[in-house]
Amino acid sequence: MSSKIIIWIKAFRLFTLPMSLSGIVLGTLLAASTNTFSLYVFIFSILTTALLHLVCNVSNDYGDAVRNNDVGDRFGEVYVRYVQDGLLSLKETKMMIIYLVIAACISGTLMILFAFGFNLTIKHFVFFAMGGFAIFGAVAYTNGKKPYGYNALGDASVFIFFGLTTVIGSYILQTGNLEFTILLPAAALGMPIVGLLNNNNIRDLDSDPLVGKTTIAQLLGIKKARIYQFILISLTFILSSIYVIINYSNVLQFLYLLSLLPFLKYIISFYNAKTEIEYRKLEELLPICVIIFSILFGTGFLL
Repeated sequence: MSSKIIIWIKAFRLFTLPMSLSGIVLGTLLAASTNTFSLYVFIFSILTTALLHLVCNVSNDYGDAVRNNDVGDRFGEVYVRYVQDGLLSLKETKMMIIYLVIAACISGTLMILFAFGFNLTIKHFVFFAMGGFAIFGAVAYTNGKKPYGYNALGDASVFIFFGLTTVIGSYILQTGNLEFTILLPAAALGMPIVGLLNNNNIRDLDSDPLVGKTTIAQLLGIKKARIYQFILISLTFILSSIYVIINYSNVLQFLYLLSLLPFLKYIISFYNAKTEIEYRKLEELLPICVIIFSILFGTGFLL
């Protein structure tokens, strides 16, 4: 494998993918619990979401590099600033974003056609519009004259795109219908995803002001941002429990409570974290917690 391919694989930050793919898994499992499942829709949902996530990751690096905004110490190979350090040029990074967007559009189109058929309906156009909005959101996070990721809107955006949209979208793609209460598990999943961003924003509390970046963590301050993190994780289980109680039929629906164990491990590590490298290590732990929660919650309803 060439060194350039290895660099791209590392720059993609594949370890973050569970944060978006977990929503597809959860929405699909909940749909399957109603005896509705399409393998093709699931495959293209996973592929499309993964591609959009990579668009987001690469676009963020590109935007930070253009502004020379990725400052501060870096620890080890994992945290190399691939674009700013010259391992990837701005030109080839921009081309990669274009390639990923094209691939996401093709995959997303196939996903929608397999879900709703080849005769165009309002559902087709709604999901095409959602896809366009998702691409815009991924690119505009750190790019453009006024990137919203620099104006304390990051938390809201990841909650919408990685929480609500993935769960609700995959559920509708599978079933063709929207059940109002599906908002509860969708919001529950979105909370720890916001938590990952908050984790990173706490890590960057000293460096973000230097580049004109405002985050919720910065507005709250370190103490309140830590409390905010605990509230986010707590809401994951509160909202999930409400959904289970509303739709209760079997004790297996509480299977998701087993995910409390890895989440507790994360919370303990989070409150003990003091340095940038300690917060960075938590970036890989929280996505694992989220995918475990997603699988257990969906499986509990499927069983």
